[in-house]
Amino acid sequence: MKKYQLNNLSSGMVLVPNLLIANSLLQRSLGLLNHGSFAKGEGLLIRPCSGVHTFGMRFSIDIIFFDADMRVLRIVHALKPWRMYGPVWSAKCVLELPVDSIYDAGTREGDHFEIITGTEH
Repeated sequence: MKKYQLNNLSSGMVLVPNLLIANSLLQRSLGLLNHGSFAKGEGLLIRPCSGVHTFGMRFSIDIIFFDADMRVLRIVHALKPWRMYGPVWSAKCVLELPVDSIYDAGTREGDHFEIITGTEH
């Protein structure tokens, strides 16, 4: 799986230096279920996606919903295990992050992001 980086163009900061993208049906279905933990600097972008669940997960996550232009529509802090959130109707993708990661790059609703291609993983 390829590794990417997610940059906040509005703040000029890197939000996720180690980004994975789940865009196949299997990858989107599994999401973070096969992860025992989620380290700072990691993130999973699920696309297409307009809602998430944390059923079967053992840890809380922060979530960012993006539109088609990678602008932040909604921010959710510390969604606990065994919960659902969404759908956010205009969302095209969702970023899942470790708790307390959202504000590391000064992220706010309306911010614009870009995905930078990294290396093969």
